[in-house]
Amino acid sequence: YWRSLERPRFAILAGIAYGLCLETKHNAWILPLVLLVHWLWFVVPGEIAARRRGARPRMALTPHWLVAFAVLGPPIFVGLWPWLWHDTFARFSEYVSFHVAHTHYNTAFLGTTYFGAPGPASFPWVETLFTVPLVTVALGLAGIAVRFRAMLPPGTEDRVWPGGRVRADRARTDALLFGVMLAPLVVFSIPSTPIFGGNKHFLVAFANLALFAGVGATRVMDAARDALLRVRPSIAPAAAPVAAALLFLPSLHETEHAHPFGLSHYTWAA
Repeated sequence: YWRSLERPRFAILAGIAYGLCLETKHNAWILPLVLLVHWLWFVVPGEIAARRRGARPRMALTPHWLVAFAVLGPPIFVGLWPWLWHDTFARFSEYVSFHVAHTHYNTAFLGTTYFGAPGPASFPWVETLFTVPLVTVALGLAGIAVRFRAMLPPGTEDRVWPGGRVRADRARTDALLFGVMLAPLVVFSIPSTPIFGGNKHFLVAFANLALFAGVGATRVMDAARDALLRVRPSIAPAAAPVAAALLFLPSLHETEHAHPFGLSHYTWAA
């Protein structure tokens, strides 16, 4: 998807990948909506504004990726699932009904056991805080703060964050990564969402949280180096690796503490 914004031929690969996503997990059905928000709210306005400033066209203003999703995704989904080959429409309706009216699993959360919707809106956020290493969460929030200006809709940056040095790229990559991170958490914050699982349904958010944590870690290491440059320039080059080791230390300790019962692991925040 991201590559197809500048090079439409990649839309074909995006459509194939989307079909495989549908075949893997039903959560993939919401992905086009997430990407459509990014494309309509960030990419298109940003590209139009850039062209008005005289910049050469770079981002496609035609949603080639969406066409590829629609044309290639469903056939791949059906083609790789033999159960759908006979009575396709009836069985697809059964598949949809199964997930829409899914059996609720009882979930114990903050002293209350939930046996069905409505579920607590805070569930995915609290579970993330209590199960993802605290350093990763803190660095992720720091990275989001560092890159926040690049996540703002085109034309609002100077009004919301005047004088900021962070600039968004034409593909609005920061907003894409942030949106993909938020999407599964938001879906499971909706009270009407069936209760049929825990972290596994928003686990994919943690990968992008880790990307922002990398930004936050880089800022911490740069700050440590700059501080030593002012005090002890001779040892300043050691600041970054020492800071990185200290940031990894809590997660290493939590891994050792949780072994071999990782399923019962809770971070220091708990």
